[in-house]
Amino acid sequence: MYLIAANWKMHKNARQVDDFFRRFKPNPKVEIVIFPPSVFLERAAKHKIQIGSQNIHYEKEGPFTGETSLGMVKDFCSYILIGHSERRKFNDETDKIVNKKLHLVLKNNKKAILCVGESLAIRKKGRTKSFVLSQLRKGLEGISSPKNLNIAYEPIWAIGTGVNATPEHAQEVHSWIAHFMTKKFGKNTIRILYGGSVTPDNARSLLQKPDIKGLLVGGASLDPKSFSKICHSI
Repeated sequence: MYLIAANWKMHKNARQVDDFFRRFKPNPKVEIVIFPPSVFLERAAKHKIQIGSQNIHYEKEGPFTGETSLGMVKDFCSYILIGHSERRKFNDETDKIVNKKLHLVLKNNKKAILCVGESLAIRKKGRTKSFVLSQLRKGLEGISSPKNLNIAYEPIWAIGTGVNATPEHAQEVHSWIAHFMTKKFGKNTIRILYGGSVTPDNARSLLQKPDIKGLLVGGASLDPKSFSKICHSI
């Protein structure tokens, strides 16, 4: 089953959260998960849609002001988003930190979406493949089972820019990831999502590619009508 994920990032207030769920029309033929801001996790979880956390700290608890532990969100969330490019860029998350978070999430039987993707500078140098596979290798170090694991390819140059990767480029990178995962875990049953300026207009063409098994949607997921169209594009 395809997985369609909505990353709301730092958007919406309490009223807008409730309004979204009133107007959103899910597609029962796909798996859907919403990643609201952490302060709205409990509120969003009251609706009959899977909820995920945009981030968690890699420690169980401690003196980490402003952070959120897995224990704080596990009663509301089935998914955790790990290693999003904005966390790597603005919060200095290294591959080592991403790996520690992934171990924690999978150890506690929660589902993870591990994000990887290259910058425009890396793409222009022709290093997309080596960079993305290096992120995967480091992020998955010590992970012995693909259970509860999903990967999201999000080219940084396409996030929030309105310039999405072509379905052909996305498929090429997804095929590299799929091959890597097969070599690491044997038969590859891991879903690989595409994220980066996904809209109702390009969702269908992306999902027609053989190795794209879902979408990680940013800005277009904020509007319930737009996100409904994406979820029904399959």
